[in-house]
Amino acid sequence: MKIGVFFLYTTFVCGSSSTSYTRVSENLITIPEDIPADTEIIDLTDNRIARVDSIPYPLPALSEIDLSDNLLTEFPDFSDCSNVSVVKLKRNSITHISADRLNILTRLTHLFLRYNSLQTIPDVPGPGNTLIELQLHGNKWKIMYAHPARYKTYHAECNEA
Repeated sequence: MKIGVFFLYTTFVCGSSSTSYTRVSENLITIPEDIPADTEIIDLTDNRIARVDSIPYPLPALSEIDLSDNLLTEFPDFSDCSNVSVVKLKRNSITHISADRLNILTRLTHLFLRYNSLQTIPDVPGPGNTLIELQLHGNKWKIMYAHPARYKTYHAECNEA
């Protein structure tokens, strides 16, 4: 069920290249099924999405997904989006990250998990050590297996005990 779906589909042109960008923010509870197949960036911030078991259709060009400010309690399943390099999950209620779900993202370079309810996190170098930025601050850490020296940018300050 979708509530108040509003779709804005825009193509940004930068020099000789273009990026297809889709932004949807209207109290969605699921990922919409009508996102254009050539979309490279999906911005689903400020919705009511509580769970992502999978992306319901192939998006081969997708490189960035933003699910910040939703109701997620677990790390989404991006198994159908292996080309994604940027994942933004800020200000949700994620309590757990499965290493299996993280390892699916073989091209992951930037992972934003600020202000969730994480207490532990698996060692997350990413397959092939592709992860260069990891933002973890504002969580409730008990055990952290991430090694800061592996990342170009690493933010974990201001965590709650």
